[in-house]
Amino acid sequence: MEIQLSRRSILGVRLAALLACGLISVALMPSPTAGQSGLGSGRVEGTVTDESGATVAAATITAHSDATGLTAVQTSDSSGHFIFPYLSPGTYHMSVEKAGFKVTQLDSVVVTVGTTISLRPQLAVGSTDMKVVVTADPPLVDTTRSSISSVVGQGSIENLPLNGRDFTDFVLLTPGATTDGEFGMVSFNGISGNFNNYTVDGGNNNNAFFSQQIGRGTVPFQFSEDIVQEFQVNTTGYEAEFGQSGGGLVNTVTKSGGNDIHGDAYYYILDSALNANDSINNQLGIAKAPNRRQQFGGTVGGPLKKDKLFYLANYEGQLRNEPVTINDSSALQTLGDAAAQSTFLAANPAVAKILADNSGSFPRSFNQNTAFVKLSGQLTPKNTFTASYNYQKFRSPHGYFNTPTSTGDGLILTDGSTSHFFQFTVLTTLSANVFNEARFHFAFTSTCQPPHRLRRRR
Repeated sequence: MEIQLSRRSILGVRLAALLACGLISVALMPSPTAGQSGLGSGRVEGTVTDESGATVAAATITAHSDATGLTAVQTSDSSGHFIFPYLSPGTYHMSVEKAGFKVTQLDSVVVTVGTTISLRPQLAVGSTDMKVVVTADPPLVDTTRSSISSVVGQGSIENLPLNGRDFTDFVLLTPGATTDGEFGMVSFNGISGNFNNYTVDGGNNNNAFFSQQIGRGTVPFQFSEDIVQEFQVNTTGYEAEFGQSGGGLVNTVTKSGGNDIHGDAYYYILDSALNANDSINNQLGIAKAPNRRQQFGGTVGGPLKKDKLFYLANYEGQLRNEPVTINDSSALQTLGDAAAQSTFLAANPAVAKILADNSGSFPRSFNQNTAFVKLSGQLTPKNTFTASYNYQKFRSPHGYFNTPTSTGDGLILTDGSTSHFFQFTVLTTLSANVFNEARFHFAFTSTCQPPHRLRRRR
């Protein structure tokens, strides 16, 4: 069950709140084709056979996470079929065993968000003290779904250059995606970017009022690129579980801590002082415009209790100074020559004062802070959980003023957005083919708007 709340306050601060509470979401999976999964997780299913190709019932299949050591256990049914519908993305090794057969172990089973891995482990007759180890080859095509989708993995996120560090720009690498306007929206197959659906760790990350992501497209980014593990882009034919979308779906999963402590720190700088002025500016006698952007932060993750409880935390900041230069000469030229301009300004002192106050070079900044923390682990052998919180604050004095002509009020406007994103999910295995997913999600965003006196004047 999902409840969405949105309102706009009388003070002009626009708020968007979303409350999604999965009180009870039970999935019954009596057959290989009935399972539904994808929001923040992946799925592994298959059929256990013996050397003759006959199916093996009542075999025990255990999925071990290489990163966390957490395990999930299933038993093959009468037709030899088994399914793990909610596995966190990552690398697993899986063991299959039954009395009278050697243990079969499948290494390097890579689970990606929103996709299904189909396996066909084979048991050989022999003692359970003996083990057969094989490496699972990743499937080239997910044959269990008809949707058109692509997964952008950790390799691309970590290694491809990205100006601004907004990970959603990688969406443009997928077929059918192109930019929509100038504020970071993406169009899939020609459909407006207002009709897309964004999810993070299974939680709804949409601003219903503006029909965009939380934080809107004017902010540098909402989530640090450093905490994104991977994301899936669905462009058409996706299942009803995703919903709320006439365009594309961006299904993102964040990193989690593991049994090993990992961390990184980073600092990036772009400074116009390191570059030469271009030849056109030199010919016109225009000085090189100052521009400095600094992005910095760090991430650390590890175990709070080995094989049970894990954490991950991140901070990322941006300091960007890019002054805005206002030149009204082109507008004044519409009045005539210099004498006509002087006559007009002398007759209109109020206009002359506006031009004097709003011409020249003025400071303009684009500064942001983000913080992220995530806990995950195992509550009981049948219950696992994840809890994550993200904070983002962006402020840009003079950020609304980006044209070369004075408006009389643009220089006092501040662009900005503050957002909070929280989700808590518990996954429960009730039986071999009955699972429950309970999720609580809350998201809130506030956006800076012009003062009342300016809106009335307009």
